[in-house]
Amino acid sequence: MQENDEAKEEGREATTKRETNEEKREN
Repeated sequence: MQENDEAKEEGREATTKRETNEEKREN
């Protein structure tokens, strides 16, 4: 269970980085 939560956290961080990169591209 704990490993699953860690995977979710990593996925969330990756999604946040992807969104940040898209914002930088727009600017």
